[in-house]
Amino acid sequence: MRPLIETKAFPQSLNGEVARVVSRLVHEEDHQGSGNFCVQVQGELLEIPNRLHYRSTLLDHAIEGSELSHQISACLGTRHHDGFVRQRCLERLLPVRQPWVVPYVVALLGEYVLPIIMLIEAHSRSDELGLYGEFLARNTQYLKKTERRVMSYWDAYHRHPYPQYAQYPGFLAMSALKNAANSAAATIDTDLSNRGVNA
Repeated sequence: MRPLIETKAFPQSLNGEVARVVSRLVHEEDHQGSGNFCVQVQGELLEIPNRLHYRSTLLDHAIEGSELSHQISACLGTRHHDGFVRQRCLERLLPVRQPWVVPYVVALLGEYVLPIIMLIEAHSRSDELGLYGEFLARNTQYLKKTERRVMSYWDAYHRHPYPQYAQYPGFLAMSALKNAANSAAATIDTDLSNRGVNA
């Protein structure tokens, strides 16, 4: 059995549930993904895999429902090597209001699959971006990295349908998330000042 890297991708309080979810998804012949990215979520460092290799049939079954195990499965599914699987998992996650879900959604914005980017752009038009703003305000380097990736993938793959970068759904979503991050940063700075703490 391969090392259980997925537990590092969620808050420690979810370790038991993550282990149970992964035990139902992983087979001995499956190989784990390579590389990860690190972000802070509510003071915890999460190490989220860049890509994971599960059998899509098992994953499709695992994301059916709205319980915690289904949400964890959908998060892991956003790192799947198949873009169609990532899209199905994203559709399950967008209504979920949990801080640990946010980095999985944001990561997809920095990829190249246009239907996924369009889903995130539509979601970014909502008034419920508070968790996204707080996450990005506390992960400014990750925000900058994602923004660079959005522009790079537009330049490489999506210039033809969107000649102007300002019309590209990835840019529109990124702009909305940056605005949310700026609002959250102002709130964080005000809170720290009120408590007499240097930001």
